[in-house]
Amino acid sequence: MKKLILSMIMMIFATLAFAQKSLAVATFDISNNAVSKEDAESITELYITELVANGKLKVIDRANFDKILQEMNFQDSDWSDAKKTTELGNVTNVELIARGKIIKLGTKMYLSATVIDVKNANII
Repeated sequence: MKKLILSMIMMIFATLAFAQKSLAVATFDISNNAVSKEDAESITELYITELVANGKLKVIDRANFDKILQEMNFQDSDWSDAKKTTELGNVTNVELIARGKIIKLGTKMYLSATVIDVKNANII
């Protein structure tokens, strides 16, 4: 699992061209009962730990970000709403938001992660 998380982080850094940007990470969603909620929290934390260790991004405190998400009632379907994503970015003072999903297909598990530019809600 750690190898998969590291690979995803390397792709993110290649995309961002190593620019110092601020990033918030939402707890990874779970698909098809792939893992427990606690495991999803742990996987998200491992993802954040690797991002922080690399030092290429400024990662904001996840506890505060999660509180803001709850207060704004930000749901999965809203990630495509440019206005709400921009508003969330302004409230949290971040340029990028990372979100992901843990998926189980048959006996295999996959981790899908995207980074959203809060200025225009584009996935980068």
